[in-house]
Amino acid sequence: RRVLFRSQLNISELVHVVNPDAIVATSGEIVPLIKSAKVLICIGMSSSIVEAQILGKPVVIVPGIDYNWGIPSILKTKSCIISSTDNLSENLNRLLNDVNFRSSVLFEARAFLKQLISFQGMASQKLYKFLIESE
Repeated sequence: RRVLFRSQLNISELVHVVNPDAIVATSGEIVPLIKSAKVLICIGMSSSIVEAQILGKPVVIVPGIDYNWGIPSILKTKSCIISSTDNLSENLNRLLNDVNFRSSVLFEARAFLKQLISFQGMASQKLYKFLIESE
């Protein structure tokens, strides 16, 4: 099993308790790492959350700094798991071992992406049509 962790905080020891073979990355090109991961763990908000969902990976978010910006829309859905460090191990084990739970999280992520990203699979055609019609 591979678990990806990306944060300025170092909780490598906690991740390795869950899975000693986990790869813990805090910098570098994220997309190849997400592709090889079973789960993305993210401290705070990051564009990597949506990247992981697009790549079909479940996401666990450990809330970081509260900037008083309100609750991000992604956290208002069930498209990712919101976890504390206290229940991170439990949430990871459930995502990795409970097929139904994992499937439901990925289903909710796809539903969130459908609302977030317009014209999936046909954006180029829509842009071309818009440009032609606007001349």
